[in-house]
Amino acid sequence: MPEGRKKVEFYLKAVDVYAHLFQMRQARQTANGHLEEGVIAELLHQTDQTQPLKPEAFRLALGGLNSLKRSMSEFDASVAALQRMHEACGLQPIGAETIRRLLAEEPNLPRVMARGARYSDAAGVGSERPRPVTSLGEILQALRSDLKLMDKVLDEAMAGLRDALPLADKGEFTSVMLSGRQAFGDKMPQFTQMFAAYENFYTRTVGVTVTATMQLYPKGYEWVSRGAPPKKPKPY
Repeated sequence: MPEGRKKVEFYLKAVDVYAHLFQMRQARQTANGHLEEGVIAELLHQTDQTQPLKPEAFRLALGGLNSLKRSMSEFDASVAALQRMHEACGLQPIGAETIRRLLAEEPNLPRVMARGARYSDAAGVGSERPRPVTSLGEILQALRSDLKLMDKVLDEAMAGLRDALPLADKGEFTSVMLSGRQAFGDKMPQFTQMFAAYENFYTRTVGVTVTATMQLYPKGYEWVSRGAPPKKPKPY
């Protein structure tokens, strides 16, 4: 593949990563919408027995979480493709140094981790913060490793929701969740916090790479080929 084409391909793959992140967000919002629909129906039923329960909403929420899991797998594959392209193209030293400096100046990048006593070791990690990222390659690797932690907690949340479906059939899902007597009541809030941190990390690190490109342009403009100089117009 010609060098200029490689540089363009990197940006194309970066756009693909963002598209898959958007799909993850949509799947999560769809699942949450169904879950809220079921909960609100139960709350209304508790105050007015003529209001119908909607146990099917909880099953739709579980289907939405399954879609989210598939979207996360597709997102990981997209990031992996971007990793391979990064390794194939490399970075000029000035670009790598600029990204390193900007990352060092970026305060407290959020990472997916177990936070506080309530969630200690729940995702297979302790309370110690991960090592700060210092390069584009480490950003991409962090996106993949943090996604694995999220995937584990999502599996646990889905198992809890699946076990709670009989409660939904009886209109008891909400009361049991709020009492803290079922795993889904802990796992879903934990996953929600993780997802928020993950999106924030993605947005802020992408911002770092954009800032680096703007600071360096046109020197060290890493990924887009500048092409041949324009031809001088012919005199009339």
